[in-house]
Amino acid sequence: QIIMVLIIEDFFSFKTSALGAGATISDAVLSLYCPSKGNALGSPDVHICASTQTDANNIVVGDYSRLGTTSFSNISYASLSTSAYNDFTLNASGISNISKTGVSKFGTKSNWDITGTPPEWSSNKLASVVIYYADNGSNKPKLVVTYTSVVGPANVKTYKGLAAASVKTCKGLAVASIKTKKGLN
Repeated sequence: QIIMVLIIEDFFSFKTSALGAGATISDAVLSLYCPSKGNALGSPDVHICASTQTDANNIVVGDYSRLGTTSFSNISYASLSTSAYNDFTLNASGISNISKTGVSKFGTKSNWDITGTPPEWSSNKLASVVIYYADNGSNKPKLVVTYTSVVGPANVKTYKGLAAASVKTCKGLAVASIKTKKGLN
C-alpha cells in the first residue's frame, strides 16, 4: 500500500531592488493563482515562507531543504480560490524578508510541512494545490509592496535675493519652508 501526497513546496522570486535601501515597507501582498486543488487525503492550508535557494532562477533538489518553517501568511484550503488570485498579506516577518536591494525569495509549504505534522496515513490518496509560476502565460505570481522611499531634502537657492526655500519630506510628502526676502514670498 502506498500513500500518495503532493507536497506543496514551491519557489517564487521577485526583483525588488528598485525599492532602494532607504525604503520603509508598510505592507506587502503576495498573490498566487491556483487553478486546481484536491483533498482526498486531507485539506492542506497553504503557507508563505522564506526561501534561501542559491540561484533564484535555477531550483535544484537540494533547495527543498532551504524553505523556511516560519509562516509569513496562510490561506486555508477551504478559502483557496481556483478562479481568482489568492492574496497572502505578509506579516512583519514576511515584510522583513523583502530585499530592498536585490531579489526577494519566497516559498510555499502546506500546514503539514510548516508544523512537521503529516496527514493521517491513507492508501492511494492525494492532496494537491496547483500554483501557476512566472512562466505561465497569464495569472503569474505577483508581489505588491506598499512603501515610502527616502527623498532627501531639496534646497532651492535664492534667485536674485528674493526667496529661499527648503523642501523636506515627511511620510513621503513634500513639506516646504519658505523664507521671504525684502517682503516677497
